[in-house]
Amino acid sequence: MNLRMKALGFFILVAMMIHSVEGQDIIKTFYNESNLNEFNRGTSNDYNNTTNNFLSLYKIHNGSTINDPISILNSSVIGDIILNDVIFNNILIFNKVIFKNNVSFVRCQFNDNVKFIETQLRGHVTFDDSKFNNSVEFLNSNFSEHASFWNVKFGGYVSLSRSRFCNTADFGSSKFQEDNYFINTIFEDESDFRRIAFKKSSFIGVKFNDNTYFNNSEFEGDANFGGSFFKKNAYFVDTFFYKTAIFNPADFNGELNITGLKFNNLEVTWSTIENSLICDSITYTALIKNFRAQEQFDDANNCYYRYREQVQILKELSWSKLYDKIAWITCGYGVRPSHTIFSGFLVWLLLGTALFIKMRFLNKDKSLAELYSFIAIILLSVPGEWYPFGNDRYEFLIKHNIYLTLLGRIIGWALMALFIVVLTKKMIL
Repeated sequence: MNLRMKALGFFILVAMMIHSVEGQDIIKTFYNESNLNEFNRGTSNDYNNTTNNFLSLYKIHNGSTINDPISILNSSVIGDIILNDVIFNNILIFNKVIFKNNVSFVRCQFNDNVKFIETQLRGHVTFDDSKFNNSVEFLNSNFSEHASFWNVKFGGYVSLSRSRFCNTADFGSSKFQEDNYFINTIFEDESDFRRIAFKKSSFIGVKFNDNTYFNNSEFEGDANFGGSFFKKNAYFVDTFFYKTAIFNPADFNGELNITGLKFNNLEVTWSTIENSLICDSITYTALIKNFRAQEQFDDANNCYYRYREQVQILKELSWSKLYDKIAWITCGYGVRPSHTIFSGFLVWLLLGTALFIKMRFLNKDKSLAELYSFIAIILLSVPGEWYPFGNDRYEFLIKHNIYLTLLGRIIGWALMALFIVVLTKKMIL
């Protein structure tokens, strides 16, 4: 009797060890090739509060098909997870799981929902060339090393919101066929979103703490970057926004390169991008039209002014460059009435100085006040009676400075007409 009780106690102890925190045997049985038939019976495989060495997952050979749902909660996974070319036909959930080593799901196919919730991935993570035919979520998760989602096909809803990428993140050449969300996600290192086909996208509140690249990508739905922070350079070279792209508000602290950018409706203010903007002439003109279409006329004028500055800098010495210089000084390329006022003040000083030198040369003692008042009367084309030092002195200065008087009146008329045109244009817009 005592022998039977001891044997029973031994088997109970073995059973408890199999289901203990260090229950490696149960994992090995679960994934062992020889037991795949047992695995495919349709039961849910749910592991809670277990720390397992998943090295035995190598046992799943290329082309394996997993039909059962997998749910792992509050667990630590030790060892590399290499599950390449595997088909998952049911849900895959990792909730509060710590992957302490590398994770690889290369060329895998996920036919049901995939969830990584509050998961820590401390090694390299690779999903290259995989297909997600249903929704996929990486919520509040942490990627410690390089994360690669290169050439991935996302067939359903995608969310990587409130996750953190501590190393480089590569989503290059991927395709999002439904809405995708990166709300309040943090990219500590470089992030690559080149050559991607997006649907409706939300990058609200994202922190890009290193360079980020969206070159040659297409956004077929609305793209919202409102509240995002770009600590270093942001590249949207040859990117296409088919619908509305929102960057209001956004914070650019490095370069914003939008050379070749194409868009239909861009919601952004000039103050947001003026200190970071790098682009070509075609994109500049598209920005100007966009601001005017949205009745952001001050932004349109400021953008046009910057565009003309850039064009002038790139021009070689020529009559065209000289014309641009004159247009800049006299009217700020037609959008700065203050430049016309400044030009008039400068002409007043120059002509007054020239008149003073001439009078000294002719030994005609005239005070600076008399001479500069005379030049002001000429430039403004007001009656001579307004000259504060008497009509005789005014006639004397006219008689001895006929050509200077004519030059002053011509310049004054030109500047006055230019000021009226520029100011009218500004007020109408």
